Amino acid sequence: MSNPCRGVWCPGRWVVPAVLLLVVACRRDGHAPAGAETVPQATTVDAAGPGAGPVPSDAALGTGDEVGAADAPAAGPAGPPPPIASLEEYRRQALPVACARELRCGNLGVSELAACLADDGTRRPDPVLGLWKELGLDELFASGAFAWDGEGAAVCLAFWAAAPCRFDRQAMPDGCRAYWPPLRPATAAGEPCSRWDQCVGGFCPSQAGCDARCVAYSAAGGSCGSDTLCGPDDFCDCGTCAPRRGEGEECPGHWQACRDGLWCKGYVPENEDPEWGHPPVPGTCARPREAGEPCATDPGSDDNCRFDLFCDWGMREPECRERLGEGADCRWLEACGDGLACLGLKLGGRHPAGRRFDVLAGGTCLPFLDAGDACDPEADVTGCPGSMGCDPATRTCRSTGSEGDPCESSWIPEGTPDDRPHRRRACRGGLYCDVETRVCRRQLAVGERCEPRRESEDETCFLSSCDVRTRRCRPRCGDR
Repeated sequence: MSNPCRGVWCPGRWVVPAVLLLVVACRRDGHAPAGAETVPQATTVDAAGPGAGPVPSDAALGTGDEVGAADAPAAGPAGPPPPIASLEEYRRQALPVACARELRCGNLGVSELAACLADDGTRRPDPVLGLWKELGLDELFASGAFAWDGEGAAVCLAFWAAAPCRFDRQAMPDGCRAYWPPLRPATAAGEPCSRWDQCVGGFCPSQAGCDARCVAYSAAGGSCGSDTLCGPDDFCDCGTCAPRRGEGEECPGHWQACRDGLWCKGYVPENEDPEWGHPPVPGTCARPREAGEPCATDPGSDDNCRFDLFCDWGMREPECRERLGEGADCRWLEACGDGLACLGLKLGGRHPAGRRFDVLAGGTCLPFLDAGDACDPEADVTGCPGSMGCDPATRTCRSTGSEGDPCESSWIPEGTPDDRPHRRRACRGGLYCDVETRVCRRQLAVGERCEPRRESEDETCFLSSCDVRTRRCRPRCGDR
């Protein structure tokens, strides 16, 4: 049987605009797309992901929770927290909350906390919060593209102040996204737009930094494709918007086929091999797996364990397990609970079940390290926080990826073996690795003078590209 979607827009072929990908990529909720090969950011490996980090001792700086407690709105006995009056006030309150949580979750070291709280630009608590200016949030609110929601902003901030490093995404309040306030769309269909999510009941089809007009979502039963999208309650089923499926209902392989909180269990994609081929096998929308259930049985759909569990790929037959406490032996990246990392874990080769690296040497669940602490640069989990790496020369944790740090291109060279995690000293979002000095520099804004990107080197322009004729950064309008 041939694929009924062949020749039309099919599940999984939609390309998300770059500015939306930037936001999604910066999430710190402990979840990665099913089937993705991820390594926690708090390692020497370039594939960034969420970690879990130390809570400083009372003798040092007080707990991470205390850092954010001074300004974070808290729900009183009468109900929700009081509204936050303005974007500027939200930013003032969000900074200590974000710094505390990033410290708590292993993305900052204790020695970096003061710089984070000072917001001096050297230790931003999160790439999204740090790129506020570059993404033009102030201008978008001022222009009316988004409506200010003081009540929602207070609820989101209270959520982040208390949220563990890994949490149930279904419990996240409406509109919360990283450490930003809720972005409530306020631009009607047909009106000018420049950002993907500013349209009421629709989307903006522009590239980052370009202008377009808001397009309404296609209704259930309507057509859909790369330029005509379905609403949040539907998905594009071979060119037609169809309702997302509920628990127990049959589902195709589309990533949005099941409602939020569910996944398509048992789906097998089509195999077009002339001798052993078979049509796609539908799955069933199901809740995440519970402790003790196998988690490597579905092709392309592994790691679908309940949010507070992890899929233990250190086992020959991986299953969902409870996260481990301090001092426990661990054999996978996400095995340890909040505040801990699987120090010493080494990966290589491919797991017999496929799709993941195999384990060469197990580690131990221990608190994250800080700048100057001894580490093993050969380990894939060194214990250094996400803002640092293990320096091979000194075998100690040092700042990595921030402005002024030594770096390599984020591009992985051709021919790099794929049976080991890639080790790259890449720069963080909003920065690029300068070809001449090999240190991280801030990306240039639209209109600034630039040099065209060399092959396999980082882009020097922020969400834009360097025009080879004018030698200035320009938006990628019309490059879709």
